[in-house]
This record gives sequence, structure tokens and C-alpha cells, in this order.
Amino acid sequence: GLTDDDYDMYYEKWQYLDPAGSQFIRYEQLSDFVDELEPPLRIPKPNQLLLVAMDLPICED
Repeated sequence: GLTDDDYDMYYEKWQYLDPAGSQFIRYEQLSDFVDELEPPLRIPKPNQLLLVAMDLPICED
């Protein structure tokens, strides 16, 4: 399972991309973001097809 350290690492890396705390990042940032996570959360590149298959909600703006 995921540990507190896993969650901390995720939020730390997310905060770098979303310093205002909007809870959103740009789609163009997603592939790099998940590739830079540490295991067990990391999704290494090439990861575009897997990200599309996850059917994540995408918002404009």
C-alpha cells in the first residue's frame, strides 16, 4: 500500500506545478509529472497511452 511518505512526495511534486493550490495542472505537464514520481506512484515514459486509458477528467482553462 501507499505510505505517508508516498503521499508527501506526491503532494510536494504537485505543489511545484500548482503553487496556487488550484488542484489542477496543465495536461501538457501530466506525462512529466507522473514520470517524475517515485515508485510505487511513478508511471514511466512513454506513458501517454496509459494516461489516456485512465480516462482522467480534463477541464478547459
